[in-house]
Amino acid sequence: MTLPRGSYLLKLRAPGHHEASYPVLIERGRRWDGVRPGEAAPRPVRLLRLGELGEDDVYVPAGWFLAGGDPDAGDSLPRRRLWCDGFVVRRHPVTNAEYLAFLNALVAAGREDEAIECCPRLALGRAVPGAGPDSLRFERCDDGRFRLGCIPTDVQEEPRMPVAFVHWRAAMRYAAWYAAETGAPWRLLNELEREKAARGVDGRCVPWGDFLEPTWACMLGSHEGVAGRRPVDDFPLDESPYGLRGAAGNVRDWCINAWKREGPRTEQGVVLLDPADDGDPDFRAARGGAWSTSPNFCRAAARFASKPGDRFGGMGFRLARSLPG
Repeated sequence: MTLPRGSYLLKLRAPGHHEASYPVLIERGRRWDGVRPGEAAPRPVRLLRLGELGEDDVYVPAGWFLAGGDPDAGDSLPRRRLWCDGFVVRRHPVTNAEYLAFLNALVAAGREDEAIECCPRLALGRAVPGAGPDSLRFERCDDGRFRLGCIPTDVQEEPRMPVAFVHWRAAMRYAAWYAAETGAPWRLLNELEREKAARGVDGRCVPWGDFLEPTWACMLGSHEGVAGRRPVDDFPLDESPYGLRGAAGNVRDWCINAWKREGPRTEQGVVLLDPADDGDPDFRAARGGAWSTSPNFCRAAARFASKPGDRFGGMGFRLARSLPG
């Protein structure tokens, strides 16, 4: 089809398959195709059969997207047109309730020390009276299980809040546990996957378009009262073209790759997973805005870095999985 220059969102449907959102960018004097680098013919857009997606799974089809190129986003990579293979990502970050299930599964399996190590806790220097040993954010029951309690901290934890105050290695352990529980290859996002899932393909500055509206996401200036995390169902306008929620605010997402100034590895324009080694002490990449940051730091191309043992109230994570074939 011949289309005027612009940005489009196609909805692809077929009997027996999940609907797919497929953004398309027609630039001046250019065309859109599905030819992966190194190949000669366009790849068909894969549609997933009914049952291949869970209720809160979001499908990001394979294809091209514009990465970087936002001068107002901190540490933005240079503008590049990259190919990203298809993947599935969870609509929301991992919640407190989901993370509690993980911790209590470790306790039940006799791995209490690991559960305590992975338990959210306040960052160094932020301990408060009554917060428990090492400032654990979750309480312990008499049987050793963890629960949300009334620990006196700045923000009261709720089940549907995104989990925070967890370090990168704890996020990786949760992903490995969830993969074993479900039999699916769940993992953390590569930071360029995260950018595409949040931004679509047209290089927009925030998930909903090219204008910043602080009240549309959980960031500084978005709401009255004490700033803090909100349940993942709040701020429904903070949604990407694919349906990713909390894409600009609430908590950032730990990513699977190490932070490098030049960005994660690509090969002939194809995004590679590029996971960091667990024992590597160097910085890890993180993406997305947070409740504690100003709007410009919530731009989709903004990049962040933290040491793998760091814990922050504005840092969580979400899961993704590659598709076979």
